[in-house]
Amino acid sequence: MPSTAPPSTAPSATALPRQGSSLPPASTSGGAGLESSRLGNINNGYVPQGAPSTTGTPAGNGLSGSGLAAPPSGLGGGIGGQATAPSTTLGPTSIQQPGTSGQNLPGRTPAFETGVPRTGVPAFDPRGSAAPAGNTPNNREPVAETVVPEEPVGESNPPATYFARDQVGRWLVLLQQQEQLSGKPLPLVDAISRASDPARRKTAVKRYWTLTATALDLVNARAEADFLAGITPPADSRQRATLEAAQAIARARRAEATLAFKMAQRGLAETLDTDVQVEAPIPVDSPFIGRYRTNYNTFAAQGSVRDDLATIDWSLPLVLETIHARSEALAALDREVREVKSRYDVGQLSVDELLRVHQDLRDQRMAFLASVRDYNLSIAEYSLSVGPASLGPTDVVSMLVVEPTASIARAPGSDSRGGNRRSLR
Repeated sequence: MPSTAPPSTAPSATALPRQGSSLPPASTSGGAGLESSRLGNINNGYVPQGAPSTTGTPAGNGLSGSGLAAPPSGLGGGIGGQATAPSTTLGPTSIQQPGTSGQNLPGRTPAFETGVPRTGVPAFDPRGSAAPAGNTPNNREPVAETVVPEEPVGESNPPATYFARDQVGRWLVLLQQQEQLSGKPLPLVDAISRASDPARRKTAVKRYWTLTATALDLVNARAEADFLAGITPPADSRQRATLEAAQAIARARRAEATLAFKMAQRGLAETLDTDVQVEAPIPVDSPFIGRYRTNYNTFAAQGSVRDDLATIDWSLPLVLETIHARSEALAALDREVREVKSRYDVGQLSVDELLRVHQDLRDQRMAFLASVRDYNLSIAEYSLSVGPASLGPTDVVSMLVVEPTASIARAPGSDSRGGNRRSLR
């Protein structure tokens, strides 16, 4: 399609990397997925089985489908293959987090609570994770079969972890403040409670994280369109055409992100056997960011893990490293955009420079969300494969997130935007 501006200056609506692009392929057993569609493959947020893992990065030019892709088999694929777990399950330990979390409004500084297993068995630890990048399951000590003790912040999670968590937390707050979003807040524990069997439960968790990523991408797409719409048009006709092209592309991305969000809502509602017209879900729980202790050696020693779970175990630290780097890039680019915008407003820089740095920020936001999504889909596949199928919803949630939102189903007094944030623990 001919462009009204040089390709290096007009931002394009780019598709988020396909789900699973951050990780090697996992299991291809069990379950049937949905065929990928265009517009970023915005199906029902399900993991197609046996599909190749397709990598992708935000393109620099050209209008393509945006929104979040349906996860391929490369990330936690499938709803089958449940393994019988040894006497160790998943559950958080205790560390102190500086700053806010996705479950708290700005200004609050929550402390992580000790993850006391409610099933009488020891804990898997989302915060005290798999080994740092470069370590393998064979050179790590297995987690002791007790509740994991408190760890100093610096030893378990670097500062980049908390910055990334705060970034997601801010977007979740903005999501709750969004107008024109139809649906009802759905805590992860309630989504799990509505899943009728272990296979459906795993699908529900994966679709919940897919929905979360598409929702946050929509928040960003709206903000990007608003930012570009607020730029004062330049006097130069070519630069004005460049700005108009960028604004139109941003509107297209916003529409595609809206479509991706609505499709993800339908996918989760379908899994939970709810009417999307009545109860379109809006996620309220923050995906986990931090080192995740898989306790792989303990499970592998008892022969209870599939080969693909070993791949997830060693790849998690590398995906987390990607998340950290993306979050640091976001911080730097956000500062750069604000600086360039202020200089553009006083005529010191051209609109081309402003659009370039804004496009970089947009692309990194999308890549960051894709990595966070992939990380949590992989954790879901691992934990729900090795964890006992008999675990209750609150125990399952404790394997997946740090500070889960309380059940709205069991707390009728909570506000309509998920305002009841009492911890489950």
